Amino acid sequence: MVNRFIILAAILFACCVCPAGPTQSLTKDYQIKVWGNEEGLGDIIIYRILQTPEGFLWIGGSAGLTRFDGVNFVLQRDVALEGGITSLDLGPNGHIWAGNPRGAALWTKGKWRRYATGNQTLWQGGTVRSILESSAGDVLAGVDYHLFSLKETNLVEIKLPAPFGDANTALTCLQDRNANLWLKTETAVAEYDHGEVTPIPGLKDHINGQVLGCAPAHAGGLWIADATNIWLYRESTWVKHLERPDGFQDDYLALFEDSHENLWAGGYTQGLLLFRPAGQVLKCTTEDGLVNNSVTTILEDSEGNIWLGSNGGGLARLRPRTFKVFAEEAGITQGIINTIREERPGRFLAGTHGSGVARFDGAKFAPFGKDWHSGVNEFPTIFAIETDSSGALWAGVYGTGLIRAVGQTVTKIDPQEIGAWTVSALHNDSTNRLWIGTWHGLASYYDGKFTRYTEKEGVPPLVADAIVEDKTGRIYLASVQAGLLRLEGEKFVRMEWPGAKIGGVLSLMCDHEGAIWASDVDNNLWWLRDGRHFRFTPQLGQLGDGILSIVEDDSGDVWLGAQNGVVRISRSSLDNVSLGKTNHLDCRLLDRSDGLRSTVLRGGGSGFPSGLRASDGRLWFCTLKG
Repeated sequence: MVNRFIILAAILFACCVCPAGPTQSLTKDYQIKVWGNEEGLGDIIIYRILQTPEGFLWIGGSAGLTRFDGVNFVLQRDVALEGGITSLDLGPNGHIWAGNPRGAALWTKGKWRRYATGNQTLWQGGTVRSILESSAGDVLAGVDYHLFSLKETNLVEIKLPAPFGDANTALTCLQDRNANLWLKTETAVAEYDHGEVTPIPGLKDHINGQVLGCAPAHAGGLWIADATNIWLYRESTWVKHLERPDGFQDDYLALFEDSHENLWAGGYTQGLLLFRPAGQVLKCTTEDGLVNNSVTTILEDSEGNIWLGSNGGGLARLRPRTFKVFAEEAGITQGIINTIREERPGRFLAGTHGSGVARFDGAKFAPFGKDWHSGVNEFPTIFAIETDSSGALWAGVYGTGLIRAVGQTVTKIDPQEIGAWTVSALHNDSTNRLWIGTWHGLASYYDGKFTRYTEKEGVPPLVADAIVEDKTGRIYLASVQAGLLRLEGEKFVRMEWPGAKIGGVLSLMCDHEGAIWASDVDNNLWWLRDGRHFRFTPQLGQLGDGILSIVEDDSGDVWLGAQNGVVRISRSSLDNVSLGKTNHLDCRLLDRSDGLRSTVLRGGGSGFPSGLRASDGRLWFCTLKG
């Protein structure tokens, strides 16, 4: 879910100026983890990082090249890599190029090939400070202040016009998102096309002194940094510039724009800055968890994590905190949230544990209705919320029963109508019938009339944990006491199959394909569709401890709200396990490190729904702390 912002710029050299605001820590948005010698990383001086399609990180540093699989660091031992690694690049075909003070090396077909000696002489001394294989397959290497290209089996120097070739400044090769090639030194930036060098016009009019950083922009063009600003140059226009805040100026920068259009700027001595597209500036230094304030290289991996290499501080990972918590600072006066519903796109109703219903306006929560307590109780605990086609709000209240609110008018329903004083689940179906699950059974409301369901209709005394409707209009009722019931005609029938019986059921969900998902008290996850079923057991993967809510995201992955956090399961692994292609689910347990303030989620007779997918694709979960 990427928020995109449109940048409007005038033609010629007029540009959008984004002044730097106060820098706050990015730790509210990212979790920081560092690796050094004690964590198994043998090289804490890192120059470059890349990721291969297999998911491995390759780390180039003063001690050589190290491969990291997320757990173990393995130093690559080869004569071609001796002397440390100063540059890395991943070619279009997955080839790894590495440069160091002794030459260049290519990893292909399981071995390293060196370009440096014999009749393949690369240079008379010098360090490969940058190397790249272009989209067209051309290989360029910046060797101190020289440019080389690969010709068959030799690296051959390319003579460059002034100001390139200046012995006082190192040369860097770059490729932007549109496959254009660029050359950069501390005094010049130019586009390079098969030997033709075209300097950027107006560089000295915009860059104050030296070029202290340069990197490709996400939508094409380059980010170019000087001592006080970072400029965006695209299609012969200086589009925009960002001001470097006080305390983060006059420093060399490692620049990187990620897939969310965030610009990362790592200083060689001053720490890390994050420029958000909307203008917010965040920082990360030793005060926030880095080992030191040196950032030499930045990478975004395939999962959206940001990796930092440093000069002496080892390796750091910034993992986006998956969850944004709404609690006291967002207007919620009671931390325990039992249930949530989307009232209309972007607007939500939350049932609290002692403060009634709270309404979310897109930014904050506020109490629903000034007369909410009238006729209910002083501290109403809400277990269920639903709206009907007339716009009325229905709320299931602990110890009070059912409440109906139209505007500011709140009406208490006689508990005798529904046969209980506590309502634990509500669902308004496709016919506008309101299903009311209670701590004593089931009732419904349709066309102004309440109906109670008893054992005659297949509903024994039970605590209703969840109610859902499939795409054909059939109603499912979950409870610990009676398992899973489905309405067949005028009667509910318990669902079971030869050799497979669902025990007590805690939660339900109908996915986009019309399949029903159910969790039971034994931590099994069930899939049901068109008379078929499959049981995913805890032995197949980490399904969580007590699954109280089930939610499907836009990609089809299944999220489980449990009593030890939230578990995400990839849809592909669920499909592969059900088809017998593998016996392992791809599960990830999300906890406090991902932004949760409590890993105990709500549901199971004390709130339904306690998790949902909103119309904008966001997933909402109810916890003990927001």
